[in-house]
Amino acid sequence: PAHAQLDELHAATPLQPVRGLTDAQVADVRQFQSELGDQLEDCCSKHCAAREEMGTALFSGATDEQMREVMEKMCKARLDSDLATVRHIQKVHGILTPDQQKQYVELVTACVCAECPSGFSHQKPETGNLRPE
Repeated sequence: PAHAQLDELHAATPLQPVRGLTDAQVADVRQFQSELGDQLEDCCSKHCAAREEMGTALFSGATDEQMREVMEKMCKARLDSDLATVRHIQKVHGILTPDQQKQYVELVTACVCAECPSGFSHQKPETGNLRPE
């Protein structure tokens, strides 16, 4: 049923293991995914434009202040992307039943708190490696 339709949703939201999703919930999440995709595409476009600007500025005698302005554009695009992702996670959480919310919180927390987004194996306080061996 609805649970079988979640393969493509799993990439951006760890919903596959959440039990008892209804067809209406799956439809809502699909809509949220579409909205998130549009937002992330816009953020990526802005980030890439700023990186291109930085590439030009690097060897053109740009001042530290000019470089800072370009880097701030890159940082804002990344911040906007992260905020869109957080809002998406919260929207998904909001349509789940209390039992599903508990499952979702565990899954999202495991993803957010268990992996270094840069791929490094930083030590996590009190729990060891971020990346399982």
